[in-house]
Amino acid sequence: GESGECLLFLESVRHPRCQVSVVARAVPRQEGGRDSDDSPRVGAGAVSELRWPARTCLGASSWFSGQPLRVTVEERGAYDLHLELHNPLGPLGGVCLRLADTPLHRPVSEVVQPSSPRRVHSGRSATNAIAESFSLSFQLVDSRLVSHRKTVVFVRHAQSIWNEAQSKKNVYKMAKDTDHALSATGVQQAEALSRLLSNAAADPADAEQVGCILQPDVVYVSPLTRAVQSAVIGLGPTLVQPGGPAQMTFMSNAREKLNLGGFDTRSRKVGVNILHHVLGKLRAHYREKGDEIIDVFSKLHFNLQQVEEQWWTEGSAETKEQVQARMREFMTQLLYSPDHNIVVVGHSHFFRAVLAGYMSEEFREQDPEFAKKLASAKLANCGVLRLELDPARGVDGGPIVDAKFLLGSGFDL
Repeated sequence: GESGECLLFLESVRHPRCQVSVVARAVPRQEGGRDSDDSPRVGAGAVSELRWPARTCLGASSWFSGQPLRVTVEERGAYDLHLELHNPLGPLGGVCLRLADTPLHRPVSEVVQPSSPRRVHSGRSATNAIAESFSLSFQLVDSRLVSHRKTVVFVRHAQSIWNEAQSKKNVYKMAKDTDHALSATGVQQAEALSRLLSNAAADPADAEQVGCILQPDVVYVSPLTRAVQSAVIGLGPTLVQPGGPAQMTFMSNAREKLNLGGFDTRSRKVGVNILHHVLGKLRAHYREKGDEIIDVFSKLHFNLQQVEEQWWTEGSAETKEQVQARMREFMTQLLYSPDHNIVVVGHSHFFRAVLAGYMSEEFREQDPEFAKKLASAKLANCGVLRLELDPARGVDGGPIVDAKFLLGSGFDL
């Protein structure tokens, strides 16, 4: 059969406290070798150069996204894999591996020694910095494992306190808090979504249409409070049914765009503290309504790997370049996932930007008015949009080939 391509799926780097980015290159073996300082040497014959953007964390950086190495699985014996770690001051170190010796579909962890103590900008002494090595984790994946078309469902969060205050032009209420929770109306919207899913599950005709939500392979959730609450209230009761996945994965790349004055997109909570905060908000909402949603929350398992360290953007707003880099990484996470049915609970501005950037030309030409509105309008609160993604088109080839609203939802009016 047709040969598969090697995909490099970068998981994380554990390191002394510093900002880290990763560069990977596939280099023909005759072009490889090592420099005098024993760091990998990159020859002019590199067939690919992959970059993962910098992460600023306290002791670990996570990406969980893949990119194609432009080397087939059968040809990999002729290539070396060069992995380099960088911070803003320059290279931190690297490692050179034979691709043929790198196992497929299994986590690999490599120790990378810092190449220069003066470049490890960590707030520690040079002695401590160089004594602590870096640990880089990744997987090498055969593209044939992830080349199937994927169904991805975007679910916008329910109305937040920010949305409510914005509609009433209540600037004080908008600015007095950050990472806003759901409003009372938002809780009702999420509950309505849960009822729609329950009713659809009971009707075979409807169940076929929304099976991707009833039995998803993975549910990614923005770590912002309003998205997590919406996921727990709106999707949680379905996910914890017998045979359901009962799991959600926090995805830092699914967070909302940070616009100037966007207090609702600012957070300081990481890891389990996100869950403690959300649970407190849920208890406040359901104090008089019983413990059903609290019970649902307790039955869900939350994967926190991507939010154990700082996952938000510093500064007053994200730059255009930062948003584009995050969207690209978001799309690679979806395209090169082994999962068939994926749900993402997130935000209107970010979803709109992704749709505008990654719809195929064929889809735009097939239904130009709908495509134009997808790229310019916001999904309604708790709006549900089903997409079809074709990994064969690659991240730059317009991988979104179809889109359709589900459960009677639509655009924000």
